[in-house]
Amino acid sequence: MFSSLRFLTRRNSLCGANMNISRRTFSRRLLLTLSLLAMVGIVAANLGSLAKVDAQMAQQPGESHGFPTQSKSLDSVPGEILVRFRSGSAIAKSKERSAVSIEENDGQIPVHIESLSQGPEIVDGLRLARVEPEHTTRAIAALQARSDVLYAEPNYIWRKEQSAHLPNDPNFNSQYALQKISAPQAWATSTGSSSVVVAVIDEGIDIGHPDLQGNIWTNPGEVLGNGLDDDGDGFPDDVHGWDFSTCSQSALSNAVCGSPNVFAGGPGSTIDSHGTHVAGIIGARGDNGIGVTAID
Repeated sequence: MFSSLRFLTRRNSLCGANMNISRRTFSRRLLLTLSLLAMVGIVAANLGSLAKVDAQMAQQPGESHGFPTQSKSLDSVPGEILVRFRSGSAIAKSKERSAVSIEENDGQIPVHIESLSQGPEIVDGLRLARVEPEHTTRAIAALQARSDVLYAEPNYIWRKEQSAHLPNDPNFNSQYALQKISAPQAWATSTGSSSVVVAVIDEGIDIGHPDLQGNIWTNPGEVLGNGLDDDGDGFPDDVHGWDFSTCSQSALSNAVCGSPNVFAGGPGSTIDSHGTHVAGIIGARGDNGIGVTAID
C-alpha cells in the first residue's frame, strides 16, 4: 500500500505541580513521531449512473510499492459526454433530439444531444451528448464553460467484475473499518504510489516491523552510522527521524539534542506500541500475505 515512511520522533518532557509521573517516564509516554508515509492518492472516479458496462478491465503497467502492480486507467466511451443542464434551460425542458454547435477556441464543435429516457428522469436535466471521438476532451471543456450546464463529464465505463480488490493479508477480514469506507472498491481503481508522503504525529514506530519495514522511507541524504550530518539539516544520522524526548524546551531552541533512535520498544514491551499501531493503519504493506493491510 504505502511505499514510504519517514519518522521524526519527538519525546517532550513536561513538568507541573500536579504531575505525579517522573520526567523520564512522562517523556517516554509522550513520544511523538513525525512519520512520513507515501500515500497513494486514491483516484476518486465520478461514475455516471448510466455509464456503459464492459466485460474486461484495462490495465496499464506501473510500479506500486504496496499491492502488486495494478495501475488502472478509467476508460470512457469516445465521443460520448454526460451533460447535466440547469433546470429551466431550453435543453433541460425538451426531450427531443437536438443538434447544437458549441463555441471552442479553435472554432465550433457540432454536438448532438439526446435524452436518456422518454419517461420520468432519474436525474433532472441529464442528457447524452455525442461528438466526434477526437473532439471529446475539447467538447467537455466547452460544455463546462456554458452558463446553462451544471457539469459535463466523460461517459465512464464501469466494469462490474473489477468492482473490488480484496487483499490476501490474513487479518484483513477483521478490519471492519476498511469495509465501512469501501476501501476494496477504491483499491480496484488504484493501489498506491510512492510520490505522495503523509505526516503522522504519534509515538515512536517500530521501523523493523515486518508489515512496515517495506514502506519505511530512508533519508537519501544521510549515511547511516557515520556520525555526520550529511544532509546539513542539523541532525546527524537522522536516517529515519529523530528522538527529542530528552530535550527541554530551551535545549530545542538553542542546540541539537536527542538521538536518531526512533524506536524505544522491544519484544513484549508496550513502549511505542501506539505509534506502531497508527502507522500500521495508514501504511501497513498490503497483499504481502502477512498481518493487516493499510487504508492506503
